[in-house]
Amino acid sequence: MRVGLGLSLVALLVGSSAHAQYPATSQPTRAEPVVDQSRWSLHADTDFVLYELRTPRSPVTWQRRRLVQRAGFREVVRLAGEEVERPWRLILDLELRLDQEFGDVCVRGEDSCLRDTDPDTLRDYQPLAALTRLDVPTGGVELLAPDGTRIRVGRIVVADAAGFVRLDGLRVQSAPRAWLGLEAWLGRQATSAVFAGSDGFAPDGALRLDLPDAIARSQVPWSRPPGPVFASGGTLSLGSARYVRASLVYREVRDGEGLVARRAGVALRSSQSLGGRRLGLRAQAIVDASDGTVVDAVGEATLDALPSEGRVGVRVTHHVPRFDLGTIWAWFRLVPTQRLELLGAARLGELRFDAALMGRRSVFEGDGLVQRDAGARMGVRLRRAGWRAGLRAELWEGSLAPTAAMLLDLERAFARGSVYLRGSVWRFEHPNVQELRATSTTLALGARARVSEVSAFRFEAEWSQSRIVGHRFRGLASLALRLAR
Repeated sequence: MRVGLGLSLVALLVGSSAHAQYPATSQPTRAEPVVDQSRWSLHADTDFVLYELRTPRSPVTWQRRRLVQRAGFREVVRLAGEEVERPWRLILDLELRLDQEFGDVCVRGEDSCLRDTDPDTLRDYQPLAALTRLDVPTGGVELLAPDGTRIRVGRIVVADAAGFVRLDGLRVQSAPRAWLGLEAWLGRQATSAVFAGSDGFAPDGALRLDLPDAIARSQVPWSRPPGPVFASGGTLSLGSARYVRASLVYREVRDGEGLVARRAGVALRSSQSLGGRRLGLRAQAIVDASDGTVVDAVGEATLDALPSEGRVGVRVTHHVPRFDLGTIWAWFRLVPTQRLELLGAARLGELRFDAALMGRRSVFEGDGLVQRDAGARMGVRLRRAGWRAGLRAELWEGSLAPTAAMLLDLERAFARGSVYLRGSVWRFEHPNVQELRATSTTLALGARARVSEVSAFRFEAEWSQSRIVGHRFRGLASLALRLAR
């Protein structure tokens, strides 16, 4: 009886259970949990600086306080399952920068300050002083293919042999073969005429200012309103650095009045192994395509000569400054300059030494005046048991009068941070003006500390002194936050 009752109860339980599970196994009532395939990070830091500029040759002083806030976000999303070894990826990034400045221009010893930050005081207002600047260094969407091809739309930063540019547009990068690389980009330059652009990326030409409503354009006849500027360019790379890697570069910049600048160039790089030593070769030339002038050129050869991380080398550079005659730079002479450097470095135990012998030749356009200078540089660095120290000295002698410098940096690391000391002494001697011959001294004391796993704090106080600018004090405080998942 008891056995029969037990079997009946088991059958009843099994049957009830099977009847209850049937809809769930054949017709699921909820989807499988979604696997998060993204990685994101946040970072932020704040700098606050106090400084004052003054000179014994003028009673006017600049009293300034400056707050700089940066914040950024980056996320990488896999567009395929975890089982795919090389999936498509989508990258989203955004960087913000707020620059807020406060201060006055005052007369030393008097209760008189120009309110150069108030547009309502037309007589005192300086249109060059932009107090609040919102800048977007970079931000956009980028698609990364399994073969390494990158397609980016948004704010783009380009740095190549022709220089540096930032724009809003499109960039495509691809390397279909190990010996072949392609890059092309175009867009509108992120100048002050663009939302959250920058004053530092305006093209050469007449000064462009976005004047406030209180100031008529006739009051500032030497300026023009900001306008659109477009840039395009690309790079073609061929070969392997093990033998020779060549890059062809082209860039063109245009505004509403036509062509602003056009550059073309070639860069060569090679790295060879010679009996256990490495020989590095580099050559580069950038041409102003409007008249064929070589505006920048570099030739360099280095050899790892010693087993103790030693190196010797030689470098030759040529630079011709180019400015539009509508700018303030038209008041200065354009001086093509060539420079020769003989380089050397070696390591002895925990000490690392480097030295250079330098020569410089400048030709003043117009009168053909040639000036020559010779210089030397020596440095030593030490790392030992949490200490890092460095000492460097430099000396120039020749047509541009003597210049000498000595620089020191010392840092002690701890478990959660470090303290450091920086110092420098410079001696300048102007060849013609006695008042501009002076010695400048700077000392800075600072500390870095990791407050938590995601935050760090930095503080620095600096003092500078010279006969030209007198005493100058500067303070900097920074709080950095970095979150990652």
